[in-house]
Amino acid sequence: MEILAEIPDTIAIAIADGKGRRELSIQFNIPEWEARYYYKLFHNHIKPSGKVVLVLPDLHVPYHDKNALNIAIGYGKAVNPDIVLLQGDLVDFYQVSSWLKDPKKRDFAWEIEQCIEVIDHITNNFPNAKKVLLEGNHEHRLLRFLWQKASQLYGLKAMDVGELLKLQDRGWEYVINRERLMAGEDVFKVGKLRFIHGHEVRTGWGAVNLARMYYMKTTVNIVVAHHHQTQEYLTRKLNNQHEGAWVLGGLCDLSPDYLPSNNWNHGFAIVRFDSDGDFAIENKKIINGKIL
Repeated sequence: MEILAEIPDTIAIAIADGKGRRELSIQFNIPEWEARYYYKLFHNHIKPSGKVVLVLPDLHVPYHDKNALNIAIGYGKAVNPDIVLLQGDLVDFYQVSSWLKDPKKRDFAWEIEQCIEVIDHITNNFPNAKKVLLEGNHEHRLLRFLWQKASQLYGLKAMDVGELLKLQDRGWEYVINRERLMAGEDVFKVGKLRFIHGHEVRTGWGAVNLARMYYMKTTVNIVVAHHHQTQEYLTRKLNNQHEGAWVLGGLCDLSPDYLPSNNWNHGFAIVRFDSDGDFAIENKKIINGKIL
């Protein structure tokens, strides 16, 4: 599908981090000719005329999995994305949730500080990429809290998620698909592929084939986060066009106190677009620290 597919993930990441040919040979115990081949292949790689998007879903900072996040970032650096998309639930907003809360958990201000650190970490790794955060249901928690518990503060600019995280100052765009839909507008889209967090579509409980369900409810090519498990669904329409839905794993703690037993996995995605907007998705899983 693309030249970089021929390079093992670990070697591509090492080259992106600045390792030379001799260092590659020593680190990976491969002949120098092989290291030289991978090195040239990486640096001679020509991007398609379209865009490359790195999708990082469901961090739930400060309850993110740092190792999984750094694995995804390392792989992303190897493909040099044009767009970095945080696909909702960057923050957890534990202290403003409507669920029963553990009083030992840290306060709201600390959550914000931790989230800003993660944003800066991602920003520093992708200084030249366009950076977008989608609203997820956990970002939406703040608005719900203001409506229910502090309506007097609703409307204050300082209480906006984008303002709290200083997103604009850091070069990030904040996209609220929910508001776009209420205004009769389209959701966030690159080429012929749409991206939502997942809370924008009412799904109910107990669904097994999540990807098929999202396709049946939206009937467009769509990437979804929210569920922390990797799935995909493809269909061929009567006009011989293929469409589908892709559900991504998450980058959060897989065993939170509210649901320690679940069917989650770590994951992220790379999406490559051609000049016509057609796309190829690598819906990656991270299992035991390895990208699959």
